Amino acid sequence: MNSNPKKNDGNLRIKRHFSVIPHGPDVVELRWGIWNPTSFTITDESGSGLLYRLIRRLDGSVSARALAREENASRSDVEGLIDHLIELGVIDHGPTNALDHYIDNYVPTMGASEVRDHTPPRIMLLGDLEPMDEISRILNASLPNAAISRVATDDPAWILLAERNVSWLFDGIDFRERLRAFEHWRESFIVFASRIINPVRFRALNRVALALNIPWLHAAIDGPFLIIGPTVIPGRSACYECLETRVLMNLRDAAGYQRYKSALAEAELIHDSQPVLAGLLSLFASHAALETLNFALTGGGFTVNKALTIHVPTMEFAFNEVLRVPNCGGCGSAPERDDQALYLDMRAFFRSGA
Repeated sequence: MNSNPKKNDGNLRIKRHFSVIPHGPDVVELRWGIWNPTSFTITDESGSGLLYRLIRRLDGSVSARALAREENASRSDVEGLIDHLIELGVIDHGPTNALDHYIDNYVPTMGASEVRDHTPPRIMLLGDLEPMDEISRILNASLPNAAISRVATDDPAWILLAERNVSWLFDGIDFRERLRAFEHWRESFIVFASRIINPVRFRALNRVALALNIPWLHAAIDGPFLIIGPTVIPGRSACYECLETRVLMNLRDAAGYQRYKSALAEAELIHDSQPVLAGLLSLFASHAALETLNFALTGGGFTVNKALTIHVPTMEFAFNEVLRVPNCGGCGSAPERDDQALYLDMRAFFRSGA
């Protein structure tokens, strides 16, 4: 019998951030982590066929005693399984972090970048008000003599970015015409900080920044993720559209990510607030401001060709490589647009009468 039966008489559950992956009735993998997952594989050598059924039921809705009775399993087998899961650290008695509590109830190595002396660029902040406020406060305290400004909501360039119809991005003539609205952003470093992922707006800024040679930092909160980076340096680094492609290629636990994101969105709709948001914004803004300082002072940073991701439920910090995608729609080459003739056929000039 279990030496501490009381701990198994409560309603226990597998920690929310673990994904339960059955490989058979008697072989179950428990995996946590999004970018660098850790997994535990549990095998029932007796072949009873109960293992997956028991683990699946550990969702906080049933006690060990009731679980044994309802699944027709011995109490000692259920308690032995729970003891093993506790030793692995996959069981909890309730929320273990602020984000889980809210849902239930209402550093790594740096890729060196070249350092060079230069005048700090003008820093322009755009995006949502809350992260901009905190980023602005940090930057003004750290760079009191720098030119730091916010993009006003009535700025013609911001109005263009905010449009839902972005067909002008794919019309070469229209695109060149609309670039005029962004000319006053030249010679700046742009920080685009958003409380949610808005891929259309990010993609529009990415195309404009690449065309006008404007470096910029992508920063967004995406459900349980805080994403800072990449820092896009036109002609030198991966761009935002490279990030989108790499994320789709490398996300390991899409189901777990979607569970958290859906729960947060549903809770905000019901309660119209997020009690943990102030802490998340502070963490988010401090890393975004630090990356801005890195670029302003050195011309490089941790997130050139990288993205810092913080998975808040597990406090998993990771710097992920964001390599350029050869056929990227933003920074890649288009054969018809970028190919150059290897020789000139002089007969064409003679035929045209030149």
